[in-house]
Amino acid sequence: MTEKICGNCSYWVRTEGNRNIKSLPISGKCNNTEKFVYEGAIKDDRPFPDDILLYWDYEQYSAGFLTGENFGCIHWEEKNERTPSNRE
Repeated sequence: MTEKICGNCSYWVRTEGNRNIKSLPISGKCNNTEKFVYEGAIKDDRPFPDDILLYWDYEQYSAGFLTGENFGCIHWEEKNERTPSNRE
């Protein structure tokens, strides 16, 4: 059985780095946009799921996160030929 870690997940893409982030060779981005919710997008009348990652920033500039390839979560989906690893 495949280990349920980010490096084996269809949502995860290894990062190349950019001017703001010095990516480690083991880091990547999760593209599961349904489960990662920006705090500014939450409305008071919207139901609040209990399995999301809520993130925010300061001064409304930019927010994000990277995971190590050995991090894992309950929303893991195995990479295969029908689910490309670059979901964006």
